[in-house]
Amino acid sequence: MKRALLLGALVVLTAACSGSSDSTSTPADGTSSSGGNGADASAGEEQKAGPGAAFKSYVILGDSISDRGGTGPFFYDLLADDLKAKLGDVEVVKNSKSGAVSRQLPAQAKGLPETLSGPVAVTVTIGGNDMQASALDILNGKDEKARNAFAENLVTAYDELTREGRFGAGVKVTVFHATVYDPTDGEGNFAEAGCPGYLSAIPKQPTKAYWDNWNKTAADAIAKYGDAIVTVDLRGKFQGHGVGKLKDGTSWFAADCIHPNKTGHDEIRKLFFSAIAP
Repeated sequence: MKRALLLGALVVLTAACSGSSDSTSTPADGTSSSGGNGADASAGEEQKAGPGAAFKSYVILGDSISDRGGTGPFFYDLLADDLKAKLGDVEVVKNSKSGAVSRQLPAQAKGLPETLSGPVAVTVTIGGNDMQASALDILNGKDEKARNAFAENLVTAYDELTREGRFGAGVKVTVFHATVYDPTDGEGNFAEAGCPGYLSAIPKQPTKAYWDNWNKTAADAIAKYGDAIVTVDLRGKFQGHGVGKLKDGTSWFAADCIHPNKTGHDEIRKLFFSAIAP
């Protein structure tokens, strides 16, 4: 019984990326919010990439955090507005999918347009659903194979995004990879937080080590890319604002105790914006 409850706790904790709880619409998968053909306006010129670059395109990839999960307005829409306000005309392409796991990330990357104006900024939220699928192995300390697969999927996707000429000759790409957050701040405190349904029956259990392992796996995998991949610490940003703060109104999670609320999405927007356009 205890193991079953622990398994339930991890499944719920890692469901942060598996569903959408708001119906606000966004551009369709793989489509652009601008009417341009994506041609590189600065072909032949040496482009600057990385934080602070004059990005001309913004690509959204990942799971439900990047696809209508939680309470809108959603971070990627807010971020797109911020980038346009600061940088001028920025083409926005969304190919994220609620419920996505890392093995689907390479297909998201390959499904993007052949050409985009550069430099290109890509935000990625992925990994929560991988943890959910591997919950029993994680609890048994046997998730190394799953973590290795997670790393391989990231590398396959990021190889595609950063390969020479992916979006046109001379177009530079910077990927902003978000760490996986824990809605309970490492405490597994759904019951104390008054979370709905069967969440209230899950006993309090420490969860920090699980997220440490998976986020380290991602960090090790993407280290080889250097400045082409920038890690954005979503987990650290949300720490201290988990479901335990729902009662005093300072939580960044929606009432489902899984997805970001309006404040949470705004904080994600701020986090990515500070990394992309400091």
